[in-house]
Amino acid sequence: MYLLLAILCLSFIATLGLTPVAIRTARLTNFLDKPNYRKIHAIPTPLLGGMAVFIGSAVAFGFAYITTGIQPDGVFTGFIAGAIMITIIGLIDDGIGMTPGSKLFGQILTAILFLTFSRAGGILMNTPLDFTIAGIWMITLMNALNFLDNMDGLCSGISFCGALGFTILGMLSNEPFLVVTGVSLMGALIGFIYFNFNPARIFLGDAGSMFLGYSLACMGIVFAISNSDAQDLLTPLLIMSYPLFDISFVTFTRLREGRSLSQGGKDHTSHRLVNLGIRSSKAVWGIFAICFLQAILGNILYLSSDSTWKLITVVVVAFLLLVFGIHLSRNFANIKEKLLLLFGDTLGLNLAFLVFYYIKYSSGF
Repeated sequence: MYLLLAILCLSFIATLGLTPVAIRTARLTNFLDKPNYRKIHAIPTPLLGGMAVFIGSAVAFGFAYITTGIQPDGVFTGFIAGAIMITIIGLIDDGIGMTPGSKLFGQILTAILFLTFSRAGGILMNTPLDFTIAGIWMITLMNALNFLDNMDGLCSGISFCGALGFTILGMLSNEPFLVVTGVSLMGALIGFIYFNFNPARIFLGDAGSMFLGYSLACMGIVFAISNSDAQDLLTPLLIMSYPLFDISFVTFTRLREGRSLSQGGKDHTSHRLVNLGIRSSKAVWGIFAICFLQAILGNILYLSSDSTWKLITVVVVAFLLLVFGIHLSRNFANIKEKLLLLFGDTLGLNLAFLVFYYIKYSSGF
């Protein structure tokens, strides 16, 4: 426990000290995110926050492996190599820009690099298809966290909740990689969030958001390698369900409207909450609360021995997010009316599911 506290403090102090340096460096080199019609900030803001988080967490990660005597393996090598690659890709995109295709190609290479070193094939069915599924998981989360870096502190806070969920999961499942990586990320994010909350003095940039998405995706893969039971695989999905929900929501609405998936805009769930009249800071804290509850619920699910309730819990959460997304895509001006309809639909849908489940499997009919 003392070692974990030391790792947390080291990553926190390193990132807290590095972030002001990143702010000054970004201003001197004009490495700034300039306002436009797709952005909500009004002044050019430094974009090197991802480097501070990456270095701060990497220092603590290396310290943990040195002090514990854990022998570096394929997972360690693949994780470090992929983290460096995705951070460099993000820096290039932040600095000079990349086409959506070249950025996706870089994400695919990063996923292949980690999966090859970690030998993550055979998680589900011991076929090459597993490698593809794991790659899709990684690419989706890299883009999901990248998409969610759209409000001050939002991506940082969601990533903290995800890292917390995987850290607890690592303790419960005796997975040192999850614990060390999670604690390193949490300390770095605590040090960074101080500068990233509204009004943000620095942004994560693509380098930071994709690095965080990559790290959380790797933690889910490492857990799945040792816990390949189908019921256990629901836990990482539940911990990361909000980012997965947001990217699914944005993908669906953009396809429905005939827009390109790579075209940015104020159409994320966070933006739509603000459009309902909720202050951006309250919307961010509300999303934090959802992600925190999902992280805790995911770990409770892992501890549950009843597979039936595991499935029911995941279905109920899916229904909640589905109804939430349906109402966010509509345009009710009155927030009270929106919340009342959301509550009514969610209650009705889940009651219908539970009644159906009882009649079919428990009633004896």
